[in-house]
Amino acid sequence: MKIFNIPQGKKVRARNSHKEFKQFCGIARGSVAELRYFIMLSYDLGYVGKTLFDELINKTEIFSKMIYGIIKTLENKL
Repeated sequence: MKIFNIPQGKKVRARNSHKEFKQFCGIARGSVAELRYFIMLSYDLGYVGKTLFDELINKTEIFSKMIYGIIKTLENKL
């Protein structure tokens, strides 16, 4: 899963630049958006109930905001 780009990018960051780590974070943020789509699809198809759907969507919003915060911090360092 592409969300694992953040830990992978953290390892690379020690050797390379903030720019490359920012790129890994961008890929991870895109993966969160993909996950959000599949959560919505699962709900629409009846595989996930409303309570779980709301909880999972909320968590994807939190993850996306956290990754965005990392990206903004890195942009300020570039």
